[in-house]
Amino acid sequence: LQLTDPVVTIGPNVRKYLGFPPNTFSPTSSSYLTESELALRSEVANALISGCYGALKRGSSSSSRAGGGGIGGLPNNINASLANVRCHIVDIDAEGGLNGMDALPGAMRAAASNAVSVVLDQNGGGKEESCRRLLEPTMDVEVMVPGEMVGVVLSDLSVRRGTVGDV
Repeated sequence: LQLTDPVVTIGPNVRKYLGFPPNTFSPTSSSYLTESELALRSEVANALISGCYGALKRGSSSSSRAGGGGIGGLPNNINASLANVRCHIVDIDAEGGLNGMDALPGAMRAAASNAVSVVLDQNGGGKEESCRRLLEPTMDVEVMVPGEMVGVVLSDLSVRRGTVGDV
């Protein structure tokens, strides 16, 4: 499994709301606009994409809050970003319409980031076990230390979540 950065896509309803022509909605269309092109053409699209992408790169906000569970049952102080995740923006709406969104792109960025964070904090959509897993490298090592340093080394390995097989 190759790890990839999170991907954010914008659906047809959002593209229409942002005022892009109908022929830019389908990825099979020759005039389809990618998310990068949308971000360059619209400050609102840029704010939506960067807000979602930022939340995905930060991972679950519960992993940084006191009392919240970390990703995959890890302690709260472990910070992990997400990989192999696709965020698809289905629909947007605002009281002030598109003009209201254009006036406050920072608010759109914060709202998109908050929406993604809320979904991530739902711990797998209410399932008992989280659908997120921390992938980290493991290795077997042999450590040789003087007898008086064994306690210090074992303590250090324990703090780093190392598993000691034999002393």
